[in-house]
Amino acid sequence: MVSEAARYRAVHQLAVSFSKLAGARLGRKWHADFEAWLFARRQDCDSGDALLPTAHEGVLTRADLALRRRLVELGEDAETAAAICLDLSRLPQRLLSRVSFMGWG
Repeated sequence: MVSEAARYRAVHQLAVSFSKLAGARLGRKWHADFEAWLFARRQDCDSGDALLPTAHEGVLTRADLALRRRLVELGEDAETAAAICLDLSRLPQRLLSRVSFMGWG
């Protein structure tokens, strides 16, 4: 079982990555978009972890699509927005795998 502390560190890493990938376009309150995206992914995904919800590889959830629309509305080109969302959609599984592999828990 993965420890709570390790899972929270992974969520922090997810937030840092979200900020790096989408924060500049979303602005100084990017964290509100991160929280909305993460909460919505929890509703969309039936696998992974309560803190790190995962979808099938290459599948964008409704939360990912909503984030893509938001990025495009804020001026990001559609192709870049799609790439950002695809990268972000893959990250929870990578982080969860790393946490489990490292034996943090």
